[in-house]
Amino acid sequence: QFRGASSYVRPYESIDEEVASLYGKVSAPVLTDVTLDMGGIQTDFVYPNGQLPDLFAGEQLTIVGQYRQGATPITLTLRGQLNGESVAYVYEDLTFRERAGGEPFIARLWATRRIGELLNQIRFNGENPELVESVVTLSVRYGIITPYTSFLIEEDDILSQQGRARAEASFSQDAQTLSNQVSGAVAVEAADAIGGMNSASAPAPMLMQLATAPAGMAQSEVDGMLSIAESEATQQRAQPLQTVGEKTFILQNGVYVDTTYQPDSMTPRQVIFLSDEYFALMEAVPALSEYFALGEAVIVVVDGIAYEVTAQ
Repeated sequence: QFRGASSYVRPYESIDEEVASLYGKVSAPVLTDVTLDMGGIQTDFVYPNGQLPDLFAGEQLTIVGQYRQGATPITLTLRGQLNGESVAYVYEDLTFRERAGGEPFIARLWATRRIGELLNQIRFNGENPELVESVVTLSVRYGIITPYTSFLIEEDDILSQQGRARAEASFSQDAQTLSNQVSGAVAVEAADAIGGMNSASAPAPMLMQLATAPAGMAQSEVDGMLSIAESEATQQRAQPLQTVGEKTFILQNGVYVDTTYQPDSMTPRQVIFLSDEYFALMEAVPALSEYFALGEAVIVVVDGIAYEVTAQ
């Protein structure tokens, strides 16, 4: 309500440094009581949500969200208080895309913050099927792995209905434990890590590890999970997750699979790597080129059609 911010000091850290950092921040306000008028664009799931935080020297305020097509071009107006006086910054003739697209960085940053918000809702209000499904869906779509969403690399068939159901059942148990841990070191670590996702200025890395294990998971399990992932990636000389443009690919049985692929309902069109048909297909559908560049075993979905590159 009062635009506060939280900091956490571990037993091995110095509280003096944290206090000095906080003092340095609040001593140089740039804009307070910040509001942003989107000029008629309808928005959903905007983060930060609610009241925007104050802006201090040396910081940046990044706002991400989803929008529905509205009047275009539009005028954005940023308002706030500067040295006790009201100020406004107006940005005119801005155009929003009519269709999805744009910089993939923004979509993954939004997904990182959205997952952080959903995890916070679970912490505060308890686990429910809708929240669980949303976390699983976003993690799969954007390839965001945390110890809370490790199912993305633990489930061999995460893209199938059965695999997704197992992932939701597994995460549901972790979510219940997360909501039950309201105090102590585990709860603090969870609050700090999830808060970092809520305020992230960059997308979560493809393999992300919290400072310590989440509620209900031993640290050795977390370390083991990441060690296994790193070992497999080394053995296969490839990363278990890759992003190409706006798509995320999971390495499954030596094949990079688009996370929008639905194995239960899609039958991919197969093409042999470096064959005449392979090159003809890329010429006919130019968007395939950057995805096929992943290697000789790829499944990708473009315009609702699944394509599979095979070695032979």
